[in-house]
Amino acid sequence: MEKPPSPTLMENASIRANLEDLPIAEVSWLESKLKPKTVHARYPFKGKPLLWMTCAFGSLGDALFGYDQGIVAGLLVNPVFLSRFFSEYGGADGTSENIDPSITGILVACLQVSAALGSLIAGSLGDMIGRKRCVRLGGFIYFAAAFIQAFAPGFNTFVAGRTLQGLGVGFLSMTVPVIQTEIAAPHRRGLMVGVEYTFLIGGYALSTWVDFGFYYLIPKSESWQGPYFIQMGLAFILFSISFILPETPRWLARNGFAKECLQTVADLHTPDGNTQAEHVQQVMLEIKEAVCYEASLKQSTWREMFTRYRKRTIVGITAQMFAQLNGINVISFYLPTTLAKAGMSQEKSLLYTAANSIPYVSATILTWWLADRWGRRPLLILGGILMAIALCIVCAFTEAHIHNASTRAHGIYAFVVIYNAIYGFTWGPIPWLLPAEVFPLRARSKGMALATCSNWLFNFAIGMSAPDAFDGIGGYYYVIIAGFSLISVGIAYFYYVETAGHTLEEIALAFGDKARTRDNGNHGLANGVSFTGGALNHPSKHHGSMVVKGSQIVHVGAETDNAVRPAKRDATVTDVVDLQKRIAVPSFIDAHVHILFSGHSLLKLDLEDCKSLIKIRDVISYYAKEHSALPGAGNLNTGNYKARIYKSGASHVLHGL
Repeated sequence: MEKPPSPTLMENASIRANLEDLPIAEVSWLESKLKPKTVHARYPFKGKPLLWMTCAFGSLGDALFGYDQGIVAGLLVNPVFLSRFFSEYGGADGTSENIDPSITGILVACLQVSAALGSLIAGSLGDMIGRKRCVRLGGFIYFAAAFIQAFAPGFNTFVAGRTLQGLGVGFLSMTVPVIQTEIAAPHRRGLMVGVEYTFLIGGYALSTWVDFGFYYLIPKSESWQGPYFIQMGLAFILFSISFILPETPRWLARNGFAKECLQTVADLHTPDGNTQAEHVQQVMLEIKEAVCYEASLKQSTWREMFTRYRKRTIVGITAQMFAQLNGINVISFYLPTTLAKAGMSQEKSLLYTAANSIPYVSATILTWWLADRWGRRPLLILGGILMAIALCIVCAFTEAHIHNASTRAHGIYAFVVIYNAIYGFTWGPIPWLLPAEVFPLRARSKGMALATCSNWLFNFAIGMSAPDAFDGIGGYYYVIIAGFSLISVGIAYFYYVETAGHTLEEIALAFGDKARTRDNGNHGLANGVSFTGGALNHPSKHHGSMVVKGSQIVHVGAETDNAVRPAKRDATVTDVVDLQKRIAVPSFIDAHVHILFSGHSLLKLDLEDCKSLIKIRDVISYYAKEHSALPGAGNLNTGNYKARIYKSGASHVLHGL
């Protein structure tokens, strides 16, 4: 068969026309009041600058809570801060030696409890008001809380401000990974979330150097207030930028802003905002079929997260759980205190903590490439093993009878640096990426909320238990954390799925989601999985399925049924199989194709050069022109792909053709 000409744009602007038919998700009374009525584009540029600016905007939200984690660690060795806020709890002399560990735990961990609550609230609110507005609200809360802490007169007010700040942190930590995941192309999703995590650790690194710099203002109050003034400035920048950047296309499509969705995709992925560009049309096809299918399932519920989406929820919760149980915040919160107790001066412990942030941030940059090239699971497995080894060595230096205090302190520090570097490109960024990828659009906010809530709850548990644990068993606490690291290796190996390089819609299929075509309440399924539907798979008409070997469609229709369906399977089920899993079989496999192809075999339909559904469409159109005797070929090659009503009464919208 002669190669078809280069693919052209869709005749009759079929996607643009069909955008009018996109279903709008059902909303509650509260959601109808909160959801914006209009969406305006205010950004001053398009293409890659807009894409990366949006990525940086979200990442700044991560930098804020990374900054908050580091700022407290430095303040816990600041004598002015300790004497001001811990004077009633044993810290009147400006040291932490006599402070009850539980009080320190409350100061550190109060933010984690409210952050868990904030992430759950954002899970619902993000669906109502949009991802961008959720970040804006989080930035505003963060600013107000930083102001309260900077001018707090005592311990109780400071804890209240830090607790309020946790709500803002919860909003940001839940929403930012969703933004990055929903705007990124499949082959760059790991890169974008890697950049996000680099910002997070960059925020932590900034706070350690800020703490070290302001330490020289002791005994002035600015020595501990200064870091909060900088925190307020960062929050104000985040809040301001939120007014000029776009909402995510998937949220726009799901909430009735179809034209705005198409234009936003074009603005993010083309330099001139060309809505007819092939890549833009391809992205819109995927978004459209996801929205059509998920609208048929109605609004997601929290209960569904533990029934329909149970496996994904387990992946999301455990990924974030082990991100904390693997010990990073034991290191981050208490490293200056640990080094001071090991024999370093307070000034030197702050300097070493700040220096530790340099290789930590540098290691996160590896994720920009490795997450998409190596995959998510290999990084988690490698990281868990190496971190366990490093933590055991930290324990050895802590508990060994080393008479030279400097040797002990430097030994601990060296392997803490190694541990942080390993964590920085493995269990640091991947648990933020994985949950945002595995949940479908309709459940993404709630799923990410549960995962983030898990992070903060276990962060709280670590923050509360670590002071007492170190006080009770000393360095052997590191061995317990090493044990958690090894358990996380087993979970990642046996339970997690690989998501690198796949579209969000393909990942949904890996979890057994059904395809986006609707038929009398039954839902089709494409790309290597079974699907059911009354009109499509009537027991007397086994037509409409497809088998792909390598890059060729080798069977369509009745012959396919006999070739691929196991005998024990129900007679009304048809399989769609890609034997090499190399080409994503498009979801145009619905009643339309069944009518057109009924039982015919396309033995020489070459899809070798097809990299998108649009190219596949053109190849099939060309084939139809060459085989005009094929029933329905006239419709197949004219671009007339609008929804039609068949004898079954079911309405079908062709998503791939």
